[in-house]
Amino acid sequence: MSDISTVAAVRYCSNLAGSAWHGSQAGGAFERWRFDALSDDGSEALVIEFTDNYPLSPRYVAGASAHDLRLAPAVSLAYSVDGKIVLRALNEYEGDAFHAGDGVGGRIANSSFNFMTANYGAGFVIKLDLLTSNGRITGGLEWISIETDLLPDPEEDMSSSLTINMAVSRADVSGRLTLTSKNGDALRAAHFRGTGYHEHLRSEGPLTTRFMCQGHAHFSDATAVVAFIEPTVRNAASSRLSTVRNGEMLSQDATLEMSDLKRDRYGMRVPGQMAFATDDGVKLQLRPLRVVDRGFLSTAMTCEAVLHVGDGKPRRTAGLLEFCSPARMRHTTVRWLHDLRIERKG
Repeated sequence: MSDISTVAAVRYCSNLAGSAWHGSQAGGAFERWRFDALSDDGSEALVIEFTDNYPLSPRYVAGASAHDLRLAPAVSLAYSVDGKIVLRALNEYEGDAFHAGDGVGGRIANSSFNFMTANYGAGFVIKLDLLTSNGRITGGLEWISIETDLLPDPEEDMSSSLTINMAVSRADVSGRLTLTSKNGDALRAAHFRGTGYHEHLRSEGPLTTRFMCQGHAHFSDATAVVAFIEPTVRNAASSRLSTVRNGEMLSQDATLEMSDLKRDRYGMRVPGQMAFATDDGVKLQLRPLRVVDRGFLSTAMTCEAVLHVGDGKPRRTAGLLEFCSPARMRHTTVRWLHDLRIERKG
């Protein structure tokens, strides 16, 4: 491990071109493309992730500890309605199942995400084909960009080992998901329409942080994105609040206050209240509400979000939060239990 990574700052940007696969050759490196959205009435939540080297896989842990370059690509989906998980899949494949696209995009087995331009706009087209314990989930969705390319990526600053690229901070999302049985019978169909977000997370080495929290909320005239990352052997601590108003993104360090910490059914500690605040008076208050997806290593939840920008007019809306504790992978039992949730083919 290089000396520079022990003091590296987390790098933040909003750069669509930077969402392309970088293909780092460092042991334990990985890239994650996350697409999530809330329905127009806030009752439905959707989270889709493509990862070229799934950092919460026991195969990844074994490879990273040995400084191995082998990949454990994975695709996951979680769809919930009113706090009830309706559709869920986590599929992991052999390394040769991942294929980077010519531009921004990629394919893992029969699922893919690609940035395309049409006469009604430009955005990502997502195709899913995933196995579950009781059948198969297929679907097609579109993430049409509304806010994108708002914060250049300082590529010349290579001291960071972790980059959070808020590539598309707001998007119009629509599409359909279908669950069929192993016999091919249709079990459920879901039509989705809402507002979404796309983020590209890139790590130049093993994911060593003990706890991470990321989230965002879309208001009528603003978007707010937050991230908190505990210090690790590779990165300094980071707490960040980024806001988009009038077509511009302001990304600033922020203080974070968490209260009412409680352990969920899988032992993860989740706060009941959070507040990110910047020195110039911008503040985002978050209150986790309903589960979108829950596991032994990460939890996604909807939240109530209140944004203060100093004009005396608090803005309120629903948002999404993700809590992740990679350090729990150190425990053999937790790794084994999480592995039971992974469908593996190939």
